[in-house]
Amino acid sequence: MHQDIYLLLREQVSAAALSLDTQFQVASVSVEVPTLSIMEWMGGECPQWVFRDRDTLEMTAGFGQVVEVSGSYFQHAYGLTQMMSILEGSHPDVRFFGGHQFGDGDGESYYCWYAIPQLMLRQSADRCQIFYFFNTFDGADLLVSFDQFWKYAFSSESRSLSAHNPGTAPLQFIPDYPTWCRLVEEAQAAIGKGEVSKVVLARQALLQGKVSGLEVIKRCLANHYHGFLFWIQFPAPIETQEFFGASPELLFSRDGRKVVSEAIAGTASHGEIGLIDRGKDRKEHQWVLDMVQSQLNLLCDQVSEPCELSVIQGNGVQHLYCRVSGILRDDVTDADILLKLHPTPAVCGFPQLEALQFLNDHEPFKRGFYSGSVGLFGAESSSVVVAIRCGSVSEQGTALYTGAGIVSDSDAHLEWQELDLKLESLLAVVW
Repeated sequence: MHQDIYLLLREQVSAAALSLDTQFQVASVSVEVPTLSIMEWMGGECPQWVFRDRDTLEMTAGFGQVVEVSGSYFQHAYGLTQMMSILEGSHPDVRFFGGHQFGDGDGESYYCWYAIPQLMLRQSADRCQIFYFFNTFDGADLLVSFDQFWKYAFSSESRSLSAHNPGTAPLQFIPDYPTWCRLVEEAQAAIGKGEVSKVVLARQALLQGKVSGLEVIKRCLANHYHGFLFWIQFPAPIETQEFFGASPELLFSRDGRKVVSEAIAGTASHGEIGLIDRGKDRKEHQWVLDMVQSQLNLLCDQVSEPCELSVIQGNGVQHLYCRVSGILRDDVTDADILLKLHPTPAVCGFPQLEALQFLNDHEPFKRGFYSGSVGLFGAESSSVVVAIRCGSVSEQGTALYTGAGIVSDSDAHLEWQELDLKLESLLAVVW
């Protein structure tokens, strides 16, 4: 299959090399092929990623990078704007993918990465397309570059995966249980003083050894996991080598000028009744909903009334859910939307700046990409999710992340149990 597609795509590249169109910053060729298993294409040493939409189940994967923007906090807004301007001057099929870390207060440790891939696969229920993106307008060089890329990405020598070895030792939690109880007390003391209304505290579960994030996503698919599935194998020298997850939470999607965002908060185990009537969870959800509505009002000419409050089912858990949509002003970009909506009270707290300051002062580890955002961006449409129910792989091993919202009447032990509940669905596909 690889060889057949290589020949089909190379024929298109060869034709493009004879009649290059210099109007595009990044151009493309594409072929349609019978339905294939995208996951069987993944592997190897080149930077790559995969993204599965929660609602449409469309799967997109990228290999290599034609254009890359990365850097610290101070380049984040600039990087997004730069990538969006490249899209505006590129072929309509061109997409970029990437994400950013949660703001930890230290600009130098806050990282973002976005890239237009060299090869992109997109598969829906009845259609599979393969795109090759390029920004060279030398015909001879284009063919040489294509052949070199294909060998680099798909030769048998390069198709090795990192070990899936989470180890057998007990999980190490940061913070541990006594420290967690103390942090909850400190958060409630700040709430009692009126400094903040809600704080979302996070926990790391550290595993011995390095897992294959790609193998985790394969297991999610095999077990019919609900949510947005994502996996990124970063280029060097990013400290996080792989980042993976099965997030239930859409930050925003855009189709033309229509934008949709979601308010998700509150947690109960799957099958538990009464979540929609619990005062603590409804209060937490209302903060998220109010924030989403207020920010969309700044970005849109018109904003819909939120849909009726309901419950969305996840992997072993359920959450309170509400969707809001609007029609964006003509001058609003995806960068504007992301910067207005992130971080929501569901991953940070409320009010935002005060909650962020509390986390910077008290949380005992850097979150990295956990509770940041991950997304697929295009000229006509984009989809960006909140990076939760996720894990990261580095030379130090594997870390799995969960979080819980702390309010004035939270019980530290019950919140710890909620962290365990959220972790269960991740452990089921890691071990």
